[in-house]
Amino acid sequence: MKRIFAIGTLNDIPDPAPLGTLQESYELLAQRFPQIRHSAVFESDAVPVDANTVRYTIPLPVMKTNG
Repeated sequence: MKRIFAIGTLNDIPDPAPLGTLQESYELLAQRFPQIRHSAVFESDAVPVDANTVRYTIPLPVMKTNG
């Protein structure tokens, strides 16, 4: 099954390791998007897009301010 990822406003990021595991894909995405490094994604987070595609939405950490 084809995987796509959503991070923030980017909704259709292709799977960087289509033949790999979800964890391998996530690690490759974390190299490209370091802000997701402390987030997590699980197989159960998959949302079907169509019959052959699922989307994983990776949450961004909440921005903190001093004050």
